[in-house]
Amino acid sequence: MYSPQAFRDNYFSGLHGLVHLASCSISPRSQFLDAAMKTMLGDMAKNELAWVYFEQQTEQARRLFAEFIGADASQIAILPNATIAAYQVISTLVANSGEQILCTEDEFPSLSHVWLQQASRGLVTRCIESQVSDESFVTNTRTMLGSNTCLVSVPLASFRTGRRYPVELITELANQSQVPILVDAYQGLGAEKINVSELNCDYLICGSMKYMLGLPGIAFLYVKDGIRNTVALGLTGWQGRKEPFAFNPSLVDFPDCAKRFETGTPAVPALYAASSALTALLTLDFEQGRLHIQTLVELAIDILEKGDVTIVKVPGTLFSAHIALLVPNVPALDTHLKQHKIITSPRGEMLRLAFHHFNTADEVVQTCRLICAYFKTQIW
Repeated sequence: MYSPQAFRDNYFSGLHGLVHLASCSISPRSQFLDAAMKTMLGDMAKNELAWVYFEQQTEQARRLFAEFIGADASQIAILPNATIAAYQVISTLVANSGEQILCTEDEFPSLSHVWLQQASRGLVTRCIESQVSDESFVTNTRTMLGSNTCLVSVPLASFRTGRRYPVELITELANQSQVPILVDAYQGLGAEKINVSELNCDYLICGSMKYMLGLPGIAFLYVKDGIRNTVALGLTGWQGRKEPFAFNPSLVDFPDCAKRFETGTPAVPALYAASSALTALLTLDFEQGRLHIQTLVELAIDILEKGDVTIVKVPGTLFSAHIALLVPNVPALDTHLKQHKIITSPRGEMLRLAFHHFNTADEVVQTCRLICAYFKTQIW
C-alpha cells in the first residue's frame, strides 16, 4: 500500500518540523543514507581490504538502477556525472561535419555545453523551439528531424520550470527516423519511474541525487542493446576494461556491455548512498506515487494562482514533480521561507517548489499560504 506518511516516517524522521521542497536540487538526509555511510565506514574497519566491499556496492548499485528502469545490469555504465555520460555518448557516435544535434531550450548545461563543444568536430547544435504546447513541440521536432541529425536529446523534465516533456512521443519520432535518442532523466526519475524497454530510447542518463535520494558523485548511463560504437572511446580508464583487475597498462580493450563507457574509480560514498536509496524507492508503488505527486503539484498551483502568484508554465503542457514561481526578489522570499523552516530551491528569477513521495498535502498548503501572504505584504 502506498503511503507518503509511512515513507516519511520510516526514512525521513529528520524532517520533523522541517519542510523540504527542494528535491529538484538535492534530497534531504534520510535514515537509509545514514545507514549507508555507517555501513561504508564499517566495511573500512574490517580486517580485510575494503575494496572488496566497494566493488560489491558498485555492482549492487548497477543492478538496482537497472531494475528501477527495467533494464539489464549489463546495459548500465557508472560514471562520475551526467556531463561525462553525455560526452561518452556523443564522442562515440559516427557523425560527419555539418550534421546536427537536436536538443531543447530546457537542456541542462551539463549536456548542452557538451553538445555545443562538438562544433570542434563540425557538428551543429540546434534547439527545438520548446516554449510551446506538447503538440507543437512534437511538430517542431518532426520538422527539424532529418537524415543530417546524429542525435536527439530531450529531458524528462525542465530543470527550470518542471515542465514534463512528451519523451515517449519524441522517442517514437526518433526511432521512426532511425536517429539515436538520449533522454536526460535526472530531473524527474525517482519522483516517477521509467521503463526503458517500453520507452525504447537508445540512451538514458540520470545522476544519483535529486529525486533519486542519494548523494552527488555518480551518474548512471543506460545503453540500449545492439549499439556498437565504431568511434573508439577517447575518454577511458581502468574500469572500462574487459578485466579491470588485470591492471595491464599496455592493453586497452573494451567489453561488449555498457561498462565500456566507464572511466576510473567511482565515488564510493555515492555508490553506498545510491544502493540504499534505490532499495527504498523500489518499495514504492509508483502508479500511486505519481498520482500523489501530481495532486501536490495541482494543489500548489491552485493556492498560489488564487493568491496572484505567477507560475511559469506553457499552455498545453504538463508538470513533472516541481513548479517554478516568478518572484521579483528571490533571495528575500527564500530567506523568509527558511526562517519558517521551509527549504526551497532558488533558480535565477524563479523559486522552485519540488514535491516527492515524502511530502504531504499539509506542508504544501502551509508553504503556499505563507508565500501568498508574503506577496501581499510586498511592494515589488
